[in-house]
Amino acid sequence: MRARVVQLQLRGIGPAEALERAGALLANSEEPDLTRLLILDEARSLHAHQEAYEELLRSRFTDAIVSVAVGHGDGTKLELPGSLAQGAGVLWVLNPGGVNWRLAAGAPATRRDSREDRDTGLVRLVEVLTIPEVFDQAHRLLERIPGGVANPGHRLAGAGGGPSEFQLGLLAAIEQTLERRPGPAPAFGGFGRGSGASRPVEFQPGPFTRRVNGCAEALAGAGELAETLPEPSALLGSPSPVRELVVEAGEYLLNVREDLRILLDEAHSTSGLTAAQYETLTRAGIVPLDAEDFDATRTRTALDGYLREALDRETPLPKLSERLSGLADELVPRGSRAHTAALDEACPDSLLERLRSPEPFPGPEPWLPGVGLVAGALAGLTPFGPVSGAVMGVLWTLLVALTVVRGPGGGRAHLGLGLNAAAAVGGGVAAGVLVTGTSPALWPLALVGALAVAITGTLLSWRSRATHWAAEAGLAEAGRSLEELLSVLGRADREWAQATARLNTSDAVVRLRVALDRAAQELEARGADLRRELSGPPNPDPALRRQLGDLVLAVLEPRLRELSSGSPGEHGDAAARATEDLLRLWDDHVSEHGPIEPPPFAVDREPSVAANPHTEDLLRAAAQNPHDVMWQLCSADDLALLDPGHGQVPVVRFAPRSGLAAAAEGRSAAEMVWISSAQHAGVLRLVPIRPGMTSTSWTDEKEAWR
Repeated sequence: MRARVVQLQLRGIGPAEALERAGALLANSEEPDLTRLLILDEARSLHAHQEAYEELLRSRFTDAIVSVAVGHGDGTKLELPGSLAQGAGVLWVLNPGGVNWRLAAGAPATRRDSREDRDTGLVRLVEVLTIPEVFDQAHRLLERIPGGVANPGHRLAGAGGGPSEFQLGLLAAIEQTLERRPGPAPAFGGFGRGSGASRPVEFQPGPFTRRVNGCAEALAGAGELAETLPEPSALLGSPSPVRELVVEAGEYLLNVREDLRILLDEAHSTSGLTAAQYETLTRAGIVPLDAEDFDATRTRTALDGYLREALDRETPLPKLSERLSGLADELVPRGSRAHTAALDEACPDSLLERLRSPEPFPGPEPWLPGVGLVAGALAGLTPFGPVSGAVMGVLWTLLVALTVVRGPGGGRAHLGLGLNAAAAVGGGVAAGVLVTGTSPALWPLALVGALAVAITGTLLSWRSRATHWAAEAGLAEAGRSLEELLSVLGRADREWAQATARLNTSDAVVRLRVALDRAAQELEARGADLRRELSGPPNPDPALRRQLGDLVLAVLEPRLRELSSGSPGEHGDAAARATEDLLRLWDDHVSEHGPIEPPPFAVDREPSVAANPHTEDLLRAAAQNPHDVMWQLCSADDLALLDPGHGQVPVVRFAPRSGLAAAAEGRSAAEMVWISSAQHAGVLRLVPIRPGMTSTSWTDEKEAWR
């Protein structure tokens, strides 16, 4: 829970009403922590309000009370209730307008600027006392002062000065919150259209299912034959039907694609499948997904998280509205017809052409005649010379011709076959004529070598060409294409199932966007009013900027709870009223509690220690000499009541936590109170009252123990 100082206003009321207000505060369950209690009262009413003070102290809900007593008492002394004297500290503001005074016996006072509001000094005192850290230190110091009564003086820097300063800070916060910044809107990852993987489509018997299964079977059969095609058995056995299966798979794949195109067109809908469309799909063999229900809880959670994160990052409202508008458009169902373009991407015409009209089996490679030349030459070294070489040439030509005719769909023999025959015969004849006297022992080796070269060359050529043909046939791409086509169907299936839910979600986002826009319009109107009323420049305050974001969240929270119903206009009107009400509540809160105390709608946060460009100035303000001229809240005649003493006067030095780094470098004053506010710093001087200027009284002896 955030540490806070609770204020109780007792000025200008009688004893009965004071007691009633004290009782109401103690009974208020919305104020769970009364540990720090700041009471504003009139000096002359302290004794009359004694029962109210006793009620508060007796409750044991409060641990520290500081009473700010304004004005003079009925006599020459300040009469304190006994309970207040024992259980609290008193800051006696003899004159809320105050004077400028240097802390020294006999030092003269100077008047404050007559243009200042008479209560300005008091307002700023109360403002800094609502800072918990300042309150705590002031209370500790008052406990050490004899009698527990002091007259406050202060010299402050940073924000403050009452409602006008708050309004200047609010104006700056509004301008920052409504700033129209260039650049992209913040990303939203809560939910969206989604893409890619989805649940596999469920099929039942039907014409489309049969085509899908037929395509898969043809591809599987063609794939198996293509894997065995490079093996010697495929060359030496019966012709492989692989080409026919590839063509069949291509025809099936084409039919699957075109059937899908027709089905996606016939079942096109942006609001869910009709009964007729559902029947069309089931008759084809497709079992559509069940329609999804609108998940209001998930939608609220996602949008709430997005808003909180974006506002915490101080994203301007126009950017938030821009993203919500885009999100609403993205959520509107596109219908299954929008997926037809993906069919051609998944199964392009070029792939179908390769499958339905496979390339002829490749002819002999350019290097193959060289193998025939070597085989013929080796055969020409045998006893029969040129005849053996010619016979090997014929054998080689038959082997090469076999690789041509055994290829799927036949092959290109023509020139390649003739070159192989010429090379082998020529090599054999040339070797038989030119090489004579070969040793009989080498003849068997030459013959075996010729056969080995011929057979090995033939098998290598066959494997290479069969592998190339199988790869170029497109079977692998066809398998992936079939999967992609079914994936497109899956996305369309999900589109059909989600259509109604997505429409409801889009409508919910529109309602929220309209509410946000109306809240922004109210803030813009308030900013325009402030610009007309104020004369000073806007005064940026990070705390007010964050609190304004909290106000927007508070406005939108009821809209989030009711996102599933109501028109956008109704949500917008409600948001406008809520914004106006919370701005009025904030004004009242500042009037009653000051600008430091966060408004009721503010979100608890860890105190910020962010860097402040004015840190050095604020530290200097907090390091001022307490004997220098300060704003003392008394009149010149009242200075005689103060006891400046000869020692060190009690002071509260306070500065933002952003000055901690500077303190580590030794540039800050000692005994600094580090506060969560990033815009306040200064010195609060507590000058004791001379002995004998206060007195204590009790309601009766029976209650003297209090």
